[in-house]
Amino acid sequence: MKKIYKFLRLRKSFLFFLCSTFLLSGNLFGQLNGTYTIGTNGTEHYTSFTDAVTALTTNGISGSVVFNVSNGDYNEQISIPEITGASETDTIVFQSASGDTADVKIYYEPAGSGDNFTINFDGVDYITFQNLTIASEGASDFGTVITINNNIEQVYFIGNHFIGKTGTTVTYTDKSMVRGDLGSMDKFVVFKDNKFDKWKYAMRYSSADSLILCNNTFINGESDCFYITQLNNGLIESNTIDGNISISYISGNTPVIVRNNIVQGRIDLYYLGSASDNYPVQVYNNFVKGYLVVRSSNYVEIFNNTIIGNYYTMWVRSPSSEIQILNNIIKSSDSNYPALYIEDIASI
Repeated sequence: MKKIYKFLRLRKSFLFFLCSTFLLSGNLFGQLNGTYTIGTNGTEHYTSFTDAVTALTTNGISGSVVFNVSNGDYNEQISIPEITGASETDTIVFQSASGDTADVKIYYEPAGSGDNFTINFDGVDYITFQNLTIASEGASDFGTVITINNNIEQVYFIGNHFIGKTGTTVTYTDKSMVRGDLGSMDKFVVFKDNKFDKWKYAMRYSSADSLILCNNTFINGESDCFYITQLNNGLIESNTIDGNISISYISGNTPVIVRNNIVQGRIDLYYLGSASDNYPVQVYNNFVKGYLVVRSSNYVEIFNNTIIGNYYTMWVRSPSSEIQILNNIIKSSDSNYPALYIEDIASI
């Protein structure tokens, strides 16, 4: 009888051990919820961005998750797919622990077109990257920092320093700093308070619903700053831009607004035939040192801008219609050309 009792006690202890181990492992490897750290000091939860993203993709989240990243340089390339559990209320944030953009850098050296990104947003939703330096480095002719794929939604880039490359390229997109022109329809993508530094193109974007660019600085570029097409609902506001802006082929169902920017370069609006009386393209309160061109477009409002350049400082090209021009200061430094040139007065 004593042997049987002893056996039962051992079995209970073994079962307790199994249950405890199961509960502990569930706690360690369950869905993420709360604040975590990334760093190489030996005290953080994860040693790299890669490890943190693996935890997200493996386990999902059950509440809002914040990753505070310790000071340092992180030589990594990451791709972030859709994360189970992420929602408008349960979001994901990667941020510098110190709040200083200069303290944390994630960078990658691409070898060719197949690995030409530092961070790939591959269908992920409800995520924020803020107060980080994100760079493409190395001697190759490839320098894309951010790629966007598979219909992302509510993705925020706030207070970051993006560093790309200038110089020769194999194709004109190889050193586009941000590429959102890869075939997906993205919703509510926000770039706010960032610095874009060194680029062939700072941003090439197509097929976006609610693209917001506010309070960013674009410097040290070589070609067009923005090349944005097939835009449905866009706001480009209060940016300092050393380069050209090109906007084309909007949907016309929602407004596209360009306001309060300082632009050293050209604003080029073309093939905006889908704009409407209810949803015009609005360009107002900008300071442009360069020129503004409207071509093959309808329903564009150009109000209260200061535009200083040479040649045709503002040029409305045919065929266009319902172009409204009001209360602008337009000056050309070349007396051989009018500051405002309208090819067909019926456009106004």
